[in-house]
Amino acid sequence: MKLKASKLIAVLCVVATILTMIVPMTLSTAAATEVTETITFDANKTQRTSFSTTKQVWASETVTFTNDKASSSSPVADYSNPVRLYASSSVTIEAPGTITKIVIVSDGTAKYKTALQNSLTGAGLTYTTSGNNYTVTGVNAASVTMKMTAQARFKSVQVTYEVADTGACQHEGEKTTVSLTEATCTADGEHVFTCGDCGETVTEVLKSEGHKFVDNACTVCGTNEYLPATVEEALTLADGTKVMLTGVVVVFIDTPYDSGYKNISVTVQDPETEAELYLYRLSGNWEVGDVLTVKGAMGSYNGKKQLAQGGTAEKTGEVEVEVNPLEATISEALELEDGTLVLVNGIVSKINTAWNASYGNMSVTITDESGKTLYLYKLATKVGLGDEIAVTGKMYTYNNARQINAGATAEILKVGAVTEIAQMSVNAGADLSLLAHVTLAYGEKVEDYAVKFVHANGAEVLVTAFVEKNGKYVFALNKIAPQAMSDLITVTLVKGETAKDTVEYSVKTYAQAILNGEYDAALKTFVSDMLAYGAAAQKHTNYNLENLATNGVEGLACSTATPDASANVNAGVQNGTKVDGLGFTAVGVKFDTANYIYAKFTAASLEGITVTINGEAAEIVELENGVYAVYSEEILATAFGQTFTIVLNNGADYQTLTYSVNSYAFAKANTELGATLYRYGASALALLA
Repeated sequence: MKLKASKLIAVLCVVATILTMIVPMTLSTAAATEVTETITFDANKTQRTSFSTTKQVWASETVTFTNDKASSSSPVADYSNPVRLYASSSVTIEAPGTITKIVIVSDGTAKYKTALQNSLTGAGLTYTTSGNNYTVTGVNAASVTMKMTAQARFKSVQVTYEVADTGACQHEGEKTTVSLTEATCTADGEHVFTCGDCGETVTEVLKSEGHKFVDNACTVCGTNEYLPATVEEALTLADGTKVMLTGVVVVFIDTPYDSGYKNISVTVQDPETEAELYLYRLSGNWEVGDVLTVKGAMGSYNGKKQLAQGGTAEKTGEVEVEVNPLEATISEALELEDGTLVLVNGIVSKINTAWNASYGNMSVTITDESGKTLYLYKLATKVGLGDEIAVTGKMYTYNNARQINAGATAEILKVGAVTEIAQMSVNAGADLSLLAHVTLAYGEKVEDYAVKFVHANGAEVLVTAFVEKNGKYVFALNKIAPQAMSDLITVTLVKGETAKDTVEYSVKTYAQAILNGEYDAALKTFVSDMLAYGAAAQKHTNYNLENLATNGVEGLACSTATPDASANVNAGVQNGTKVDGLGFTAVGVKFDTANYIYAKFTAASLEGITVTINGEAAEIVELENGVYAVYSEEILATAFGQTFTIVLNNGADYQTLTYSVNSYAFAKANTELGATLYRYGASALALLA
């Protein structure tokens, strides 16, 4: 269908009219005023308007920042520059308009920045970061709240918000007062007036400027900033009440002075009533006996009254404080009332919290002989596992469990053992033995341990047997040959496949330590003669001649004893004759890891033949066809002069001979081995005497 021109023009005019009506309505918007204000958490707390251990409020002209304890296990902290916001506490930011942007400045520590990020994310807030600045956008509400996932620290908060401009009268003209209530130090005032511009009756709030304190008195109203109170009275006051009291620092320092934060935790006692109050993180460094005038806010922790963090003090004197703890067993201490000063002994059986050098404390558990345990919270003495200690501190109950409270001190009566090879020594008996003296930490079982000895040639000996001596476990490597006195032996304490401690040691090392120390002259002579004998044995066996037992040893004090005829025992046949090929052919000393007397004899057959040594039947060893030998038991160095009587008997005829180690030494007196062997035995005998 075609429209005529006149009709088309009419239609267009109608459309234009409609557009003219619609467009202005679409474009019209209400004007808004943008306001930006900053709250700075400065050291002087200039913008903080209120504080208690459950809530603190900071404010600019129109914006407020509130930190509420909420479900946090820690009280609200009296810290600023930066402000500390503990885990599970809440933060609420409010403005009298629509918040469009928040800029939070963190203190820059990585873990606190992470906590802020997680808290923002948990609150569903969108943010961007630049250095330590966190910019939150998209709030579009008059307030925002977030729960802290972990401790965070803020330097400042800048809030931008919009207030709609309604075009209403701003009441800036002439004002006719209807009523006037002036503001006081503690309450806002009110001005009711009639506006000369619009005729409206308006109520204007006159903000309180708070107290202006000088020397604890307000210059406006005369009110005290801090309520004067005794310690006993302070214990009845509500949290947040500011008090001023006098007390004496008693017993011990609960938490030592922290040079970083410049505060200390102590307990003060009223000198009149002996009532006590715990002062948490009091500014300054104080000592037991100081008389302090303290100012601060009351608070509570775990249901017990205390002065909240941030209190200040002035020393006005000092007195001598007597410490008279009640001596008690752990069982007895557990039955005593909170606050009872006790002296308890026990062994540190567990390190609950390691020593903190910054705070000067650690938490441990002690156990007594009955098996009873007691927890020591923040002990102010550094102790080790297994230490036997005497603890002086106050009994306390926490979460229905008894403990000794923070600040207790301890005297270490006996240092606890650690798992190690604590000592090495040598035993010179029938043979030479290397002894590893092992200590084990509290709770360790010796049955789980062994000592591995590795000889210079790589041969390994794993020793599990031990004897307990003087509080140590002694593992022995026996049968060290005299020519091996200078060999370094690797000694390792092992638990399963795990090496716990390793040392290198030798008989020579032991002897040098004796010669260097404050020991008896007889002992020094003995170890000197022992080394001389070892060096002679090396030469005799052509072993490790580059490192003789006497090489490089300082302070050698060898004896000069020589065997005389009295040392000799007739090595010949005493009686009897050699019959039908039966008879002794040789006698001497066998040098091995120990010394033995041996005798050789010939016999056509062993049928009916017996050999005794000092009356005891001896084992006959065949050396070659028709040649046999018998051996004595191992001979101690102190028994080198002992006579051995050997009897060969075929039932009808017999031969007897006598011999000793000294017989050999007498015969070989002109050799180094013979001379040193005799001196070794003689000095051993002198040492025994």
